[in-house]
This record gives sequence, C-alpha cells and structure tokens, in this order.
Amino acid sequence: MKRTERHHLKENLLAAWITGIRELAGGRAFRYFIGMIAAVLLVASAAYGFSTWREAQASESLARAMTIMNSPVAQESDAAPPTGPAGTFPTLDSKLEAALPLLIETADNYPSLQQGVAARYQAASALGVLGRTLESGAEYQKVIDSDPDGLYGGMSRLGRAEVHLASEEYDQAISLLQETVNQPQPVVPLDAALMRLGNAYKRSGRAEDALSTYRRVINDTNGSTYRFDATREIEILGGNR
Repeated sequence: MKRTERHHLKENLLAAWITGIRELAGGRAFRYFIGMIAAVLLVASAAYGFSTWREAQASESLARAMTIMNSPVAQESDAAPPTGPAGTFPTLDSKLEAALPLLIETADNYPSLQQGVAARYQAASALGVLGRTLESGAEYQKVIDSDPDGLYGGMSRLGRAEVHLASEEYDQAISLLQETVNQPQPVVPLDAALMRLGNAYKRSGRAEDALSTYRRVINDTNGSTYRFDATREIEILGGNR
C-alpha cells in the first residue's frame, strides 16, 4: 500500500470514529448513560449530606444531655437553689433524673453513631448511681453489644460487672472481668480491670484467685497507680505470711 493511501485510510478511520462519537452523543443510549451517572452522583451527594446532617443532630442531642450532666449540684448551705438545664440542681439524683430522658432519647435515635453509644453509656452509669441496677445493667449490655471492641464497650463490661457484684452475682461479674482482662488489645487500663477482678474473687470467697490477681497488678503492670491498693489487699488476705 502506498504511503498516500495509508494516510487517507487513517484519516477515514479517524473521521469515522469522530462521527460515531457524535452519533452516540446525540443518541438515546448516550443520554440515558449520562442520566444514570447524574443520578448516581445525586444520590451519593444526598447520602453524604444526610449523613453529615445526622451527625450534627446527634452531636446537638448529646450536648443537651451533657449540659445537664455537667451542671453543678448545690451545697447543703445554699438556700433555695435554682434548677434548670444550665443551673444548679438541689441534689445529684435530681440532676441525673433530669438528664436521663435526654440521654435515652439520644441513644435510641442514634444507636449506630458514636454519640448514641456515648449517651447510652452515660445513661447506664446514671441509672447505676440512682440505684436502678436492673435498668443500668440492661443499658450497659446494649453498649457492649453495639461497641464490643471499643472504649465504651470495654467500660460497660466493667459497669455491668459492678451491677452483678451489687446483686451478688459473682460468677457473671467474674466472667465479664476475665473477658476484659484477657482481651489481646485491652481498651481499658489493665490494672483497673485486674483490681476489679481481684475484688470480685475476694467477695465470692475465692481468696487464692484474688491473691494471684492482685499480684498481677504489681508484677504485670508497670508503675500502676493501684500498686499500693493491691499490696494492701494482699496483706488483708494474708498473702505475705
């Protein structure tokens, strides 16, 4: 094939390709394709916007509850203290009772968001302080289920264990604390979990297990703030004799 013929062939192929693109651009298939891309982008944009809006709503809801949780409690010498979301509450119980509905509302409305998990943990803690142990334990368990490997899940194991101890359900408490202590990557301080486990063993009458656990606080945790507490417990149990 001559050079001029090859040149004309290339030009004809290029022209045919450009013509095909133009026909596709003007055709129904191309318009449908472009429409599909636009729809996907619109849905993605809407989903991102909704997610951002939902995060903001969850944060605002939690903030309202925590405003009450962080409010001061009146001293006994105060006369007729005012009450309210940003004021002074007459007692700790009154403050917690005021915060609880907002905490539960946040937890129920945003259960999959971190704000909702945090709100449920705060609600469980408040219920425990108020002596409503069954409700406290149930809320702690919900946090454990929704955040099994996170900080709130780890702290809720400790909280639920305390609920079991208060009800003298020692085996359940020990099981939860052992689970916490034996995690490959603990999310709560190991020495704190060990001290609680030692206390559970002690209260259940398992003195030898308690002693070995308190010794772990001393030997397995570097510079633990619980070192002196563990040493005292060992002495009380007669472990130094």
